[in-house]
Amino acid sequence: MKFRTGMFYEPGFMDKEFFFGKHGSGLKQIYPDFFLADSSFLSTNRLDQHFDVLIFPYGGYFPHDSWPKILDFIRKGKDIITLGTGPFSSPCRKECGKWEVNDPFDFGDRWRWSFTSISTGKLGLSFWEVPDKSVLSNGNYSINIEPGLAKYFHGKTQFGCKRFTGTLNPLYTGRRKVVGRSPEDSSTAYDMDEYLAIVEPGFSREINGRFVQAGFLPDENWTMKDFKCFIKGMIDVLKSDEDDRLAYGMELSGYVTRKDSGLRCSCWQRGGGREMPSLNLTVKNEKGTTLSSFSIDCKNEMSLPVESLPEGIYHAELHEKNKKLVSSQFSVLPPRPGLPQVKVCRRNGYAALDVDGQIIPALAYAFNPYDRALDDLSRKFSERNINIHHFLYPLVFGWEDESRFDWTSFDRLAERILKNDPQGLLYPRVFLQTPAWWDADNQDEMKVYRNGSNFKANYVFNDDPLHANSKYSVRGFNRRMYGASWQSEKWRRDLCNVLKNFIEHVRKSVYRGNFFGCFICCGQYGEWVSFSNDNGCSWEDLSRPALRDFRSWLKKQYGGDDSKRRNKWECLGNISSDEIRVPATGTVKAGNDLHNFLDPDNAMKLAKEIPPAQIGKAVPPNFVRRHISKYGIFRDPNQSWDTIEYYRYWQDSFVETVSCFANAVKDASDGRSAVGMFIGYLMREYMQDLDSEYHQNSFLKILKGVRSIDIATSPYHYYRRFNTAEADANLRTVPGSINLSDKIFISENDQRTCVGEIGEYSHMLTGEADLAETLEAIKRNFVICMCHGTGLWWYDFGRGWYDHPDIMKTIGRCATIYRKLISEPNPCPAIHLFDVLNIIYSTKAYDYISSCSMICHSNTTIQVQEHFNRIGLPWEVYFLEDLPSAPPSKAYLFLNTCAIDDEDRKFIDKNLKKDGNLLIWLYAPGLYRNDVPNPENSSELTGIKLDWSLEKKEIDVKITDFTHPITRGLSNEDLRQFTSVYEPGKESLSAINAAAPEFFCVDKDATILGVNSHSGRPAFAVKEFDSWKSVYISCPLVPHNIMRRILVWGGLKPVLDSDDALYTNSDIIGIRAKEAGIRNISLREDFEIADLYGSEKYKSKNGKARINLKRGETFIGRISSAEDGIKRKL
Repeated sequence: MKFRTGMFYEPGFMDKEFFFGKHGSGLKQIYPDFFLADSSFLSTNRLDQHFDVLIFPYGGYFPHDSWPKILDFIRKGKDIITLGTGPFSSPCRKECGKWEVNDPFDFGDRWRWSFTSISTGKLGLSFWEVPDKSVLSNGNYSINIEPGLAKYFHGKTQFGCKRFTGTLNPLYTGRRKVVGRSPEDSSTAYDMDEYLAIVEPGFSREINGRFVQAGFLPDENWTMKDFKCFIKGMIDVLKSDEDDRLAYGMELSGYVTRKDSGLRCSCWQRGGGREMPSLNLTVKNEKGTTLSSFSIDCKNEMSLPVESLPEGIYHAELHEKNKKLVSSQFSVLPPRPGLPQVKVCRRNGYAALDVDGQIIPALAYAFNPYDRALDDLSRKFSERNINIHHFLYPLVFGWEDESRFDWTSFDRLAERILKNDPQGLLYPRVFLQTPAWWDADNQDEMKVYRNGSNFKANYVFNDDPLHANSKYSVRGFNRRMYGASWQSEKWRRDLCNVLKNFIEHVRKSVYRGNFFGCFICCGQYGEWVSFSNDNGCSWEDLSRPALRDFRSWLKKQYGGDDSKRRNKWECLGNISSDEIRVPATGTVKAGNDLHNFLDPDNAMKLAKEIPPAQIGKAVPPNFVRRHISKYGIFRDPNQSWDTIEYYRYWQDSFVETVSCFANAVKDASDGRSAVGMFIGYLMREYMQDLDSEYHQNSFLKILKGVRSIDIATSPYHYYRRFNTAEADANLRTVPGSINLSDKIFISENDQRTCVGEIGEYSHMLTGEADLAETLEAIKRNFVICMCHGTGLWWYDFGRGWYDHPDIMKTIGRCATIYRKLISEPNPCPAIHLFDVLNIIYSTKAYDYISSCSMICHSNTTIQVQEHFNRIGLPWEVYFLEDLPSAPPSKAYLFLNTCAIDDEDRKFIDKNLKKDGNLLIWLYAPGLYRNDVPNPENSSELTGIKLDWSLEKKEIDVKITDFTHPITRGLSNEDLRQFTSVYEPGKESLSAINAAAPEFFCVDKDATILGVNSHSGRPAFAVKEFDSWKSVYISCPLVPHNIMRRILVWGGLKPVLDSDDALYTNSDIIGIRAKEAGIRNISLREDFEIADLYGSEKYKSKNGKARINLKRGETFIGRISSAEDGIKRKL
């Protein structure tokens, strides 16, 4: 029997994924018997009349218009061969003579891959992608043909590969025949090597063909003879496989069910021509035990006896005599009558979740809904008792028009997760972006940019992400990218209605008892990043809805009195050229051809574009006006009130926007479902050129004022967060204040592991870590969250970031520790033995700071990432506004508090400046008082007389007095990072190395320990008062060795004697060892430490315990007071 073979081929069609590479022009010579069909042929012909086999050599790329014909070809039982990436993942259209991916929802080329599972799932296929490169592979990329099949390839047993792409699997029901595997230790995924296989789905009467997947790309050594041998061999394997084709298909009415919902099964004969034999249907549990078996009639649908099954995973198997023909997995879900009641809570000081009265850790598996995550990794996480599944779901999939909805796509995602984890809880990240039809119908509701356009023009495609945005990510394919104004009442109203309809659908679904809640998101990456023009510079919204909202807010602020606002406008035009602080960083320079903000004449022209004072005509200030600051980096409110005012409005408006959607979810679920969002991206301020994420400063208002939001989330710090032994990682938020609130924080652990794609997501680099260091980094990232009382999710961006048994074992053990912490109170708490540094942080400060220097970034990001965990003591961060509620401490570090008003000053004077407390002040403490900047304000607050210079200089400290207890014995290495210049020599940052003002001490009664090396002015001063100590440092960053000495001088006792990273809250304790050796842990009395990850116990002697650690090891223990110490205390 000869197979009629066709191959899709069209010059210029997605060449970068073309399997044949440079040999494309010779296809007719290689395959003279094949018909080369172009896109026009595919879309206009009944393909089964021409071919038995159809080859797609562009991986998952195919012409969109041909899909109906291709689908009909598959229905007729014909065969598909896909070469490269997974089948039919990327429909393409031709526009202006160029083939582009058809992306109707505008996901962009980074994120559209996340949702191919929704379309390929309809074919009963699941393509498990693997990394191109991985530390798991020895680099010997090749495919070995299975023994017994080499004869079909003319005896050739191995084909070289450039890279592997993935494996194809049947999704619900079907069979799989392996044709070729990667050699041992060459696969880039741990338990996957079957990169050449035949898959035959058997779950639907509509899908009758077979799919051959070559999940690799050939290396450069393939000759024309190799290509001919390989493809001819695959066709011959298909011929030989004819007798093994599925004789029967099986379809379940659903793959998850409840006892009270029932489950129907239908079976049918595929291909016809045989007499109907006697068949049995067997139901087995996950262990393979037969629970029921009965004869069936393939002509009729039957019900399975699920009403007698407890919740769990089961298999329905069709047998002919003793031969299994086909099977389907399904699960029985818990018998909850409706949505579970989900509440956030704390247990023993740790974030926890109350789900219908059951307390569970705030842990989740988070993922883009790739096939591999849905069908494999979600199961592996559930086996470690991590049952919350957080995954992306844009609401555009189900919102078909103003009043028509179809949530089938969500049902399918939920089903695929829960069939592997019936205990699973669904926590979808629901995107609030609008579909194209809504954009077309609501042009007046779109965001309007500074250039007057209500869309972003993607006039450069794919190759330059700078000009190719999508609604969700980057690398958009569509020429125009629209985004609704966040101030549009219609957008808010319509999306609230969509959320309501979605929740109502969930409440009627079979999986209603497994619905945890909604994670609401919008903007780029779903992280509420405002769409912007001019390379991120111009994010302000000039649409009618936004201006109406802004003016309404102003009316309330000024009581509708234009004269009050006009009084604020008197000095806005008093600007000199040196007060325009647009920095020539790499980011600003990269977009200067668009905006010309770096051109002095244009910058002055834009600086003079003062928004109207009249409330009814008010507009936002432009980028240049937002970069005017009179006093170096600090604004004069008289000169920059338009900017300060707009920032404050933007915070309030953002709070109103997210409240609207959070309330919608709460209302639709009757308060039963949890609501989360990305917010609180703090303690990591860049502010070195852009100001586009200013709305994050609204977090305190959300924390205190939006009761319908339960969970805040942000990723870890990205700066230098490697997996290697000497590196660190930290939360980007204010955990101390969160723990004082009615909300919890779940940190996003999106750090790529060593088994992820090498080079993928460069800001998530492993730092060339091996598997051992990766495992210790997972423990490190976990204990960071525990010591700050937060939960976490492990985010898999695709291709199996956690798919290794050792990694999953480590994650599972961390989860076990978490459950112990929330379920078992410490029997002998040791909190009284610890000294803690309270770090006081303010977002109000950023009203007054122009984004034009390194100061803010070094003050927060660099200090957090490189120093705080190495001071040897526990620390916690609180908002300035929460200072009265924070637990009392012996030491307070005022991190960035340049604006402190009278009420807070009175509290500090009365409650902190006493009892021998140590108060440490950085850079410009209390400079602003009731909107007025003056160094006298800082002097009064710190008790040390300060002054400033507006001359730009690098800000650093050089120690000059080595006789003081703080500085005695210091080395040059200790002083290495006593500067705000955190990446010296980096050209893209050179414009912001120097900054003004420079603050310095002029107090004759203070002890001067150091000076600014660039000016010689006193920069490090200490002063002792009768009942407290004051330390002033003009540098925004203090190296950990210096900070440790300051704290010791203040009477605090370090816990750890080394500068390894220490993570502790006085209950749990973690140490990440930079080098191997003994670590000494010291407290004021004797104590015990139980190794939570291992089984050791350490008892102190005279208040000191010794722990021997390997290089890179992360120790996790629980610390308790020794019993005799408790007795003595009593």
